[in-house]
Amino acid sequence: MKNFLTREEIKDFFMKNSWKKYYEKRNYYLFLLMYNCGLRVNEVVHIKEKDINYETGMLHIREAKGGSERVVPMSYFITENLKNYVKIAKYEDMKEQYLFTGASGNMLLEQNLGRSFRGYLRKAGIEKKVTLHMFRHSIARHLLGSGLDIRYIQKFLGHKTIDSTAVYTSLDVRELKEALQKFHPREQHQEMYLKQSRFGRK
Repeated sequence: MKNFLTREEIKDFFMKNSWKKYYEKRNYYLFLLMYNCGLRVNEVVHIKEKDINYETGMLHIREAKGGSERVVPMSYFITENLKNYVKIAKYEDMKEQYLFTGASGNMLLEQNLGRSFRGYLRKAGIEKKVTLHMFRHSIARHLLGSGLDIRYIQKFLGHKTIDSTAVYTSLDVRELKEALQKFHPREQHQEMYLKQSRFGRK
């Protein structure tokens, strides 16, 4: 069983769950941010509002792997969603506190988020045994499938070497065939080649 979620499963995850209560809304925005920005769990729980630049659509990750920092671009969609979440949260001194917190105002625990994630998977009818980290695997696969160069994906995920990115984006034979049919120059100009072969003979 593949260790990532398909586009359809991602859609089901967000559409088939209830996000009405406050903590559910918090989880919704947290999971949405993780998927759209390819974040690790440790990175998302350390985010503060001051790390978000709404004007440029950039997110400053201060707790990246290995103690490093990086900047992640955000889409207009996720930027607007974060604005909505901040309006809902409205806790004091928000810029200095963690963006996503528990009932006591403390930083969320990774194991608790993982447990919640598995519960949402079940409610969405997704039976794959995947972890919360698989949001990161999934967006990498989806970006590659959309035709984004693997070097850009490497930068997006904050990988130091392209080998790390290659593991996330490994393709099976069926996916490789589909990609070749979409991007191979001979496939793109198939009609032209067929016409040449049909009428180029004497």
